[in-house]
Amino acid sequence: SGQLSISELEDALNDLGQSVNSTQLEQVLRNVDANGNSLVSLVEFEKIFDESQLLNVFDEIDVDKSGYITVSELELAFGKLGIWIPTTQLQRLLHKADDNNDGKVSYSEFQSFFCTVPMANLRSIAERWMSSQCID
Repeated sequence: SGQLSISELEDALNDLGQSVNSTQLEQVLRNVDANGNSLVSLVEFEKIFDESQLLNVFDEIDVDKSGYITVSELELAFGKLGIWIPTTQLQRLLHKADDNNDGKVSYSEFQSFFCTVPMANLRSIAERWMSSQCID
């Protein structure tokens, strides 16, 4: 049929090294299933692949698994890359993606801010985040 069911989608993502749990898969599907038929077309799959990469990076940064990225988690993520940024500048970076100004970044805010980063990984996300704000 040229479309994938949810279970076929999960298998395809796992085959591509993008491991997602069922909750993550449902969230990703909700974001890209344009016609709401719970089947995934090739175009939707490409979006899901990009989105699952973003979700993996978000989960890597969200070390306490709270569903939010905080300044301290951002500091740890940049530290893993050998990038040391003062806390005040990290707060400015976080604020750039924090649409509701609650001092933390949800996956939805993260996805909105980074949806244009192709082949997302921690380094490409860090580079995009830093380029969005002047860092001294």
